[in-house]
Parts: sequence; C-alpha cells; structure tokens
Amino acid sequence: MTKPLVSIVVPTYNRARLIGRSLASLLVQTEPRFEALVVDDASHDDTEAVVRAIGDPRIPLPACGPEPGPGGLP
Repeated sequence: MTKPLVSIVVPTYNRARLIGRSLASLLVQTEPRFEALVVDDASHDDTEAVVRAIGDPRIPLPACGPEPGPGGLP
C-alpha cells in the first residue's frame, strides 16, 4: 500500500445503516491515496461488521474499548 496522501477520520456510533454508504463514497473518489480511520464509539449494532465487510486495507477499524466515551471511559 502506498503512503496515504489524505487521512479521513470517520467517528461513528450505532450507524450500521449509514456507514457503508459513507465509506462507499470514499471508494469512488478519483484520488486513491487515502486512509479512512473509522472510530467506532462502542456501537451496539452491526457497525463493526459493515466496516469489516468492505475489506479495504485503506479503511482500518481500530479497536476501541467496550465503553463509550473518550478512551473507552464511561
């Protein structure tokens, strides 16, 4: 993978029905040198599964704590 030219941070919480559409819009851009860091704040829906199903290495899903909030703290 080449070094990203652009980094996009996508915060999310319980948005499984929307996150796929948001990330799909990134995948059709003309500039392929990006990374999209999805920050999931301990969602209780299928947000993680939707992001992982995309399977693009430019869209990592960092592990967050099980509790919502800054740093996984309640």
